[in-house]
Amino acid sequence: APIVMLGGNVGVGTTGPGHLLDIQGTSGGVDKALVSLRDDRTTAGANENYVFEVTRQNVDTAALLLGNDNNGDVVIAANNANLRFGKHLGSFSEYMRITSDGNVGIGTTGPGAKLEVYGTTTGQIAKAVLYDAGTTNAPNLLTLNHDSSVQPTIPGAGTLGFGSEISFTAPRNSGSGTVTQATIGTAYFGSGGNSSALYFQTAYDATTTTRMLIDHNGNVGIVTTGP
Repeated sequence: APIVMLGGNVGVGTTGPGHLLDIQGTSGGVDKALVSLRDDRTTAGANENYVFEVTRQNVDTAALLLGNDNNGDVVIAANNANLRFGKHLGSFSEYMRITSDGNVGIGTTGPGAKLEVYGTTTGQIAKAVLYDAGTTNAPNLLTLNHDSSVQPTIPGAGTLGFGSEISFTAPRNSGSGTVTQATIGTAYFGSGGNSSALYFQTAYDATTTTRMLIDHNGNVGIVTTGP
């Protein structure tokens, strides 16, 4: 491919480079990228071999390092900084970050634990799903959910306040899709404004019903809200 210099820009495969280095061409598909970087240095085990770096603004200190190790693993490293993931559409929107101390945040820029997940301020606040794609109807094995629509119904007491749930799902015995088999949850319940209850639900014919409740006083009710 021709190499062109235009106004201080270098073009490979283009006569009108629009960047300091502009490379254009047609990839060859799998294992045939437009640009290939190779490091012939060998190290033992998991020691890193960096072949590409992005420096911080206006200094020669590395910010992002890409490479591999002698085990064949890919290495992506931020140099003592947060690693941010997102999309750019006019401006950058962050979806996930790995902090410099190793915490992972999804929907939050300041995770204080190994994993913190935040959602929107209305509707579904946070949801995490363990998913099994290897079965017939691909059920969610376990769902952790906090949602403004989660208001369980207790026989004789009507609908409880908002809360959080852990639900277990499985493929339907007949037909397609999945069904919730059981739920464990919490909800506001009782005379106190911040009192809560812990409830347990099972399903009959795809409809979940609360079978047991532990109220804020520690009383246990089985199919009753007044233990």
